[in-house]
Amino acid sequence: SDGVSGAIIVRKYDETDSNRKLYDYDLNEHIMQLTDWIHQPIVSKYTDFLHSGGDEDIDSILINGRGVYIENDDEEEEEKRKCKRRRTGNRLLVDNDENELKEMPRSQFDVKAGSRYRFRAINSGTFYCPLEISIQNHTMTVIATDGHSTEPMEVASFILLLG
Repeated sequence: SDGVSGAIIVRKYDETDSNRKLYDYDLNEHIMQLTDWIHQPIVSKYTDFLHSGGDEDIDSILINGRGVYIENDDEEEEEKRKCKRRRTGNRLLVDNDENELKEMPRSQFDVKAGSRYRFRAINSGTFYCPLEISIQNHTMTVIATDGHSTEPMEVASFILLLG
């Protein structure tokens, strides 16, 4: 989106949550809002897609508004951008109007070994872009989808569609 976005979570009371025994913590910090990052206004990208044979490719994925900028190979196109960006390892440095370099950290979720955490994942992207979610060297137990409890299922990954 070209604007403000966020998650609205309506939690059940512990007594009515049929899956409450499957996790130790349900923290606000463990909401993952995934967004596609398109490096042009969505109205022009969408117009090109509908009327000019443009693509629906995205440039990057953000998690809670944080991520890594992927450089465009087209130097002329890059030159048109208002900010000059430079990628350094896992950091994104943005050269803004004041010529200050600022680091853009990736999203991080703190957990303690041996504890079970409920994470909520939301694909708030603009274009159809299924996202496969996994945690390296871990399995997850899916306990709900679209706000409704499901039969718990242990998975190595899951697909997150728009909505």
